[in-house]
Amino acid sequence: MKRLLIGAALLPLAGGCAGPRLFDDGPGASRREHGVNARWLDGIHRAELAPRRETEGHGQGEVPPAPHAPADAPDAQSTLQDLVSFAIANHPAVQAAHAEWAAARERITRARALPDPQVSYGIMVEQIDRDRDPIGHTFGVSQMLPWFGRLDAQAGMQTEAARAAFERVIAEQARVARAVKEACAEYAYTSLARSIVAQHRDLVRSIEEVTRIRYRGAEVGLPDVLRVQAEIDQLDVELRDLEDMITAQRARLNSALGRPVHATLPEAQRLPEVTLDADEQDLIARLAQRNPELRVQQAEVASKRAAMRVARLEYFPDIMLGVEYGLNTAGRMARMDGGGRDTLAGMVSVTLPIWREKYDAGLREAMAGFGAALQMRTGRQYDLEAEMRMALYGYRDARRRVELYGEVLRVRGEQVMDATLAAYRVGDATFTDVVQAQRELLAFELAHQRALADRFIRIAEIEGLFGRPIDSIDQPLDDLPAARRAGEAITP
Repeated sequence: MKRLLIGAALLPLAGGCAGPRLFDDGPGASRREHGVNARWLDGIHRAELAPRRETEGHGQGEVPPAPHAPADAPDAQSTLQDLVSFAIANHPAVQAAHAEWAAARERITRARALPDPQVSYGIMVEQIDRDRDPIGHTFGVSQMLPWFGRLDAQAGMQTEAARAAFERVIAEQARVARAVKEACAEYAYTSLARSIVAQHRDLVRSIEEVTRIRYRGAEVGLPDVLRVQAEIDQLDVELRDLEDMITAQRARLNSALGRPVHATLPEAQRLPEVTLDADEQDLIARLAQRNPELRVQQAEVASKRAAMRVARLEYFPDIMLGVEYGLNTAGRMARMDGGGRDTLAGMVSVTLPIWREKYDAGLREAMAGFGAALQMRTGRQYDLEAEMRMALYGYRDARRRVELYGEVLRVRGEQVMDATLAAYRVGDATFTDVVQAQRELLAFELAHQRALADRFIRIAEIEGLFGRPIDSIDQPLDDLPAARRAGEAITP
């Protein structure tokens, strides 16, 4: 029977088709491979971002290399892990964040450097006392020395700013990885929904053939034939809508990958099976230490605290040391004691920080900036905790719907559809009963796929809040020590 053949074709769709491996990491893939790839977030990419030590033979002004893109673009054999890695290496937002970090690192060197020394030269243009011997030339060299600790304070402030820029790179990587996963989930769901609707359209077309046969035998009336044709037309419209949506979802996925929206993508078939095994309360408790955005805010707070120290040191003077050499400037003295006609003199000068209103305003500005950074960190922490709780609720809701539609309602809908079709063929059910059973089964199958996609998206959202896979949040974080090395690389 056609119904049995079509029903057999529908079962793998409802459970997830094998198809090309664009998003399928295979049945043996581990939970880690389905998340934000730890190899990229904690290994290669962080190593590429780690600053070069001067002791390793690299120049102090050398800019760390940008992440290298994989040689091959996504193809039909690409897994979800491959797509995430490709996006992290190629997305313009990640590249821009990396460049911002490189620029922030160079500001550390500039903050620690002394002002340029000054060289002076003097020559007598006209001598008023003509009875004296003519005065020759003078040459001077001087160096401004900021007050003790000021350069270190400025370098510390820029080091914390560089650490914040580094954390933004990690946060941007996590955001891009999450965007890729969500785009993959929507792309896969829309493709599967199109396949399911196409299968149901084929089913209704087979019913139309049965209805026409029964109509020729005067077993049903013309209204039944028209109803089945109207149902086919409605499914055709739904199918065209889904095909149009697939084009938009491809553009969204290409954008998440950092590619032109019209770039070619293979067909998607199914998402990898993912579940959340971690304790939810433990995840909420760890969020404050692991979230990339909060780590950015913490680095900003440290930078503003260092700015207050810089502002306090503005109250102290700068010292200028110099030496001046006079050529033929001591002729009279030379005649008296028989010495030389040249002179050598030392110089010391200090600035007078007497405009205290300016320095008071600078300190108040730094204190206000520090307070603002504290409040922003606190407010963002509250927001992220709320986002985490909403994501966990969304995951629980999706998990319940997966169980309901996948294990209960879809199975019952198939049973009802089979029974209604059998009754319709022998005249014990109307076409309205068939349409209702077909619509219910279609709704259950689409709801099951929607629940699978929502569950995957919620896990991607949770992983995005941690910037890494759920099962690797206990691993040591190397990004903060790497950021410290950015300051150590220029510290004597």
